[in-house]
Formats: sequence, structure tokens, C-alpha cells
Amino acid sequence: MDVEASLASTVKVQEAFRTLALLQLTYTLFPKSAEVSDGDCFDYVIVGGGGAGCVLANRLSEQPGVSVLLVEAGGDPPIESQWPALQTYTLRSYLDWNYTTTPDPVSQRCHKQHSGNLVAGRVLGGSTALSSLYYVRGNPRDYDTWADLLDDRNWSWDAVYPYFKKGEDLKDCEVLSSSCAKYYGTSGYLGLTRDPNPKSRRYLNAFKELNYSTPLDINGCSFSGYVQQMFMIADGVQQNTAYAYLSPVKDRANLHVLKHATVYEILFDSSDRAIGVKLTKDNKNMSVRARKEVILSAGTFNSPQLLMLSGIGPKEHLQELGIRVRSDLPVGFNYQNHVSVFVPFKMDYSRAPLVPTDPRRSSLFTSFIGSVPANGSADRIEYENVNYIVQHDSQDLLQFCAFYHGYENRICQTLFDESRGRDVLLSCAVMLYPESRGRVMLRSADIADPPLIDAGILRDERDLERYVGYIENTLRLLNTTLLRSVKAEVVDLKLQMCEGLELWSKPYIRCYVRCMVATLHHYLGTCAMGSVVDSELRVHGVRGLRVVDASVMPSNVGGPTTAAVVMLAEKAADIIKYGHHKNINNNQCEPEQYTHHEKDIEHKNFQFQETQKEHENVQYQEIQKEVTHASSSSQNPLEKTKKGSNMQILKIPMKNTKKGRT
Repeated sequence: MDVEASLASTVKVQEAFRTLALLQLTYTLFPKSAEVSDGDCFDYVIVGGGGAGCVLANRLSEQPGVSVLLVEAGGDPPIESQWPALQTYTLRSYLDWNYTTTPDPVSQRCHKQHSGNLVAGRVLGGSTALSSLYYVRGNPRDYDTWADLLDDRNWSWDAVYPYFKKGEDLKDCEVLSSSCAKYYGTSGYLGLTRDPNPKSRRYLNAFKELNYSTPLDINGCSFSGYVQQMFMIADGVQQNTAYAYLSPVKDRANLHVLKHATVYEILFDSSDRAIGVKLTKDNKNMSVRARKEVILSAGTFNSPQLLMLSGIGPKEHLQELGIRVRSDLPVGFNYQNHVSVFVPFKMDYSRAPLVPTDPRRSSLFTSFIGSVPANGSADRIEYENVNYIVQHDSQDLLQFCAFYHGYENRICQTLFDESRGRDVLLSCAVMLYPESRGRVMLRSADIADPPLIDAGILRDERDLERYVGYIENTLRLLNTTLLRSVKAEVVDLKLQMCEGLELWSKPYIRCYVRCMVATLHHYLGTCAMGSVVDSELRVHGVRGLRVVDASVMPSNVGGPTTAAVVMLAEKAADIIKYGHHKNINNNQCEPEQYTHHEKDIEHKNFQFQETQKEHENVQYQEIQKEVTHASSSSQNPLEKTKKGSNMQILKIPMKNTKKGRT
């Protein structure tokens, strides 16, 4: 098979899935789209039904007297987003915003147009409905760093750890029966299991031979070493946040989900309080109002875009586009992401027939992951090593290279041809804490124009030099008993820009990294805590507006960001429910009482009765006590407070059921 045929085949499958989506086979799994009219009012308006938005919508609507509107630009996750092995077909599709980075003069030189594809879900569940759903919390130091940057211990590891557990429902039998079980939650919404393929265990021995630890788990028992990957998968179904958090509460009366609607502006009154949003639905513009708060959960690209279009951002940039400045903040700066460079190893020739993949039960690749500690420090992680084992002559190899990462067709064809008849180990060195920074900017003052995304990869030379060590370390695999026994070789990709350099010398590795470095999909930082929002996620300079998504993370975490985003949303829900009740405008929903700029609006601050405030504070303190206890207990008392309903959710197309939690 050649690259062009593989890409054409992938596109045809995507077209077939889009046609299948017209049957709405997953329609009964999710809340119906709400009927909303111009001027309708809700207590909370959440913009973006992605990784954080779905969690917030569930948790805030747990309060019976509170109305929540979740606005999502896409629709329900279709079948291909439910089955783990079909994840590739969701990328670069109608489910994706299809953003790309601006052409890079420094890195990604072996990519088409010298730019990278960015996955950003335009669907309920957001990128969690499109990603491979690795579940890695990161390192405790990551969150202690947040706390230090913010001078707020409420974001330290000890403070956020219970919120990881709150969302988890560990279903992996081996981990459950081990001493590691106490570090996980078992009554949350996210089902978690590991990759069960025995091939992974075999390859783990190679890393053990290199004196790396191979613990059972790196989310609590340990934080470094090589392990079989934990996934957000349960019973063969991907646990995107729409499926996990919205399906069980899809009939909740005070939860309203408006689908296929695009928010293009945040509304403010004359005192710079956010009082609603403007959106377009079915080619009609309308406004909806928020009694309490507007919450942006639109993601690392769309949240800063919407803030800037609403006058919150860098003064000079906004003025260039003719946008009135409401609050001069460094929105869009501090863009961070993990980047990856893979080294392909080809094994001995295989006569084994290609084994079809069960799309409901297996990941696209057999995989295992390693958090590689820094020299002399077992508790500080230097980089991550993600490994994929691909069957010989499999189209998966071409999909990984040409479709997923977007490398030049010539390079991907070389990879396939040079490894014909042989299984391939793709060992990816992932830089977790790059020094380089990028930026998200407006292309124009029109919401329809995608933002400009400068990834800034390898702009700081220190990142390139660190990568030389990562690749040299990866090449040590050739000296292990396992790889020698299968006559492993590194595939020479015959990179034109590196011709004339000694293969795998330091100069060659520098060239190889500049050519092959790829953006991953763990973006964060563009509305960072401290500079754009405070430690309670409230936007500086205005009132009634928060941001809750990966964009508020001030610095990187040691792994994919999905687990951290869910934790962030769980914690934000408690902050909103129990930590901020003052200065709530009770008159925001009177018709025709606002404009964007012109009219001054008289408003009254609604004050809770003292007894009610005391009740809320007592309730919050009780939860905090339970959370503190949960962090040192094998049980999780916080999760015991949730009641299971008798509602059963049909898993399309499986016949299993999922018990709802309310």
C-alpha cells in the first residue's frame, strides 16, 4: 500500500461515518438539544461542551434550584468516537475544528506546509471525544509548581488530588486487587482500564533491562517508570466527558444543552459584569442571559479567541483589529504544549497473519508508556516515552505517519517500505516541560475566522539540546536482550535535509529533531491563572466571568492534559458552588436592559440570607473534610455522597448498560 492510497482510504471511511451519523445512532445517549429563545435566562451559561464544560454542566446542575445552559458548537459524539480503535477517523473530520499551526521556520521541517495539525473537538465532549484518552495525572511537583506560581496552596498536589479521585471509576481488575487501588476513585464517572495486550508486558522487560522501574501504575503508587497505559475506556467504550458526565443525567430538568450553536460575543453591562452571550443557531442570532455567571470552557484556542473578540486581551493587538478594549490582559500568550519525536525500530521478519482489531475492545496500537526520571531524582520527571507496537504491513503505520502527524508523504512511504514484513516499534520521546512558548492571536474580528496559532516549537535552543539526550537514550534500546533477539534496527527515513551527516551523531540528531518534531494535543496556558484569571478562575478586570479549561493552567503537567482538565472542572464546580456567593446580580434577566457598549444598566446585588450563606459554608466545609480524609484512605467518602439512580443508558451498539450517578 502507498501513502496516497492510505490517505484516500481514510477519507472514504470518514465520509462513510459522516453518512452513518445522519442515522443519529447515539441520539438516545445524550441530552436533547434545548429549545432556547432570544432573551432566555439561566443561572449559569457555560460556553463549550468539551472536557471541562460537560463536567461543570453536570456538577452545577446537581443543585435542583439552579438552571444551567451548556452551549456547544457541535453535536452528539457519533459511533466512531465511542469505539477506541476508530479514534483516528475522528481527526481532521467534521468533528474537529481542523486548526493548524502557522508555518514554522525553525521546526516541523518534515511536515506538510511546515505546520502541525491541531486536534480540537467540535462535538460534545470536545477533544476527549477525539483523543486516545490516555489517563495520566502528571507529577505532584506539577501542581505544587502551580501553587507556588499563584501563591495559593489550594492548587497544590495535596489540594487537587482528591478531585482526581472524585471523577474516577477504576475498573482495572489487576490494579483494583493491588495496593495501588487506594490511590484511585471507584465511584466517579470516568471508567478507567489499562491496555491488556501481553505484547506490552514483553516490551516492558527491555526497559527493565535498562534499569528503569516497571511499576504497576504511575498515577499514585509511583510517578516514574514504564507501565501499561491507563485509558479512559471501560467495557470497550471510550469515556469521553459527554458520555461519562452527561449521559447519566441527560434527563435532568434543570440542565439544558444547546447544540450546534456558536457563541461569538460575551455581553457586559455598564459596570463590566458579564451578563450573557450572543450566539448564532440555525443562521439566527440571539442572546441568552446569565443570572450568576458566564463560564468559558471553549478550550485553549477558542476561549482566548472569544475573550479577545469581547474586548479582553492585549490592548495593542485588539486596537489593531478595531476592537474596543475592556480589559488589557495577556490573553493568548503563554501557549504551551508537549511535543514528540519518534524513533522507528523494525523487528525481525514476521510470518504471522495480520490480526483484525476489534474496534470495541482494543486501542489502535498496543502501547505502553514511561515517565523517565531526571538524573539523580526519582521524583522529578524529565520526559515521557510513549511506545506503539504496530503489526507488520499494517495501514496503521501510514495513518500514524501521514494522517495523524501530517509528515510528508515521501517520509511515510520510506517508513512503510523499509519495514515491510516486520513489526515496528515506534518509540516516541515526549518533551513534557519545554522552555519554548507560543501564542494564540486573532486573525480578524470575525468569529468565523480561525485564530492564528504560533506553536513556537524549539524557539528556545535549550529544548533542542535536551532532545539530543532523549534520542540518544531511546537508541539504547538496541542493546537490550529483547531487541537483539528480534534483530531490531532503526529505520533510516532518508531525510533529505539531513543528508551528509553521520547517522545518529549529535549533529544528525539535531537535524532529525528539527525535521521530525511534532505537536501533540495537550495545549494549555493561553488564559493562565495569575495573569488572565485569578486562582478562583475569575477573569481580571471584569465580573461574573470565569474560564474553566486547559487554557487556565499556568504551566505544563507531566502527561496528557485530559485527567488534569477533569480535575480542574471538578474543583472549579466546588469553587463556584461553595466559594463565591456574593455580588450576584438578581436583575440581569429583565428584557432589553443591556447593550454591548452604549447603555448604562442599573443593577442590584442579590445577597443570600445569612442563614443560607451559613448553610452553604457548612456544607462546603463538610465536603472539604471528606476530601481531606479521602486523600489518605483506600475508600473515597466524597464519592459515597453521590446517589445511584435506576436509569440505564444503552451503549450503542453494545448491549451493556451504565448505571447513572446523580
